[in-house]
Amino acid sequence: MYDGTSDWDAFRLKYRRFVMEQDMSVENAMQYLSCVLTGRAAEFHASPTCHSPPCSLRDMFDRLESRFGFRPERSYRYEEFQDAYQHIGETTLEWADRIFRLASGIFHSPGRPRMAQMEIEEVLQ
Repeated sequence: MYDGTSDWDAFRLKYRRFVMEQDMSVENAMQYLSCVLTGRAAEFHASPTCHSPPCSLRDMFDRLESRFGFRPERSYRYEEFQDAYQHIGETTLEWADRIFRLASGIFHSPGRPRMAQMEIEEVLQ
């Protein structure tokens, strides 16, 4: 499920894997996309501007990504990471998840996952 506020890249990867594993046709993949969108993402997907003119699955993903997949500049994300602190009432697990998301956005290296992990560990020391 994707609501327009959670991690776009994680949703896109999970969706594509599922569609490939199920060997879905393009038509079924479009219908499945309609079923897994909720909240703002579902509203955007249902809007006439999103379907005008009719488009392919790739075009639909491009439209959704342009709307919900915004990624701030790396320097801004690094500053946000540096200024992060545990909020009052935030559990240690919630804090760890938030820090991991921030760090992953900064040190994301698709071709070098081990290097990205080492960079994150170095910053967290």
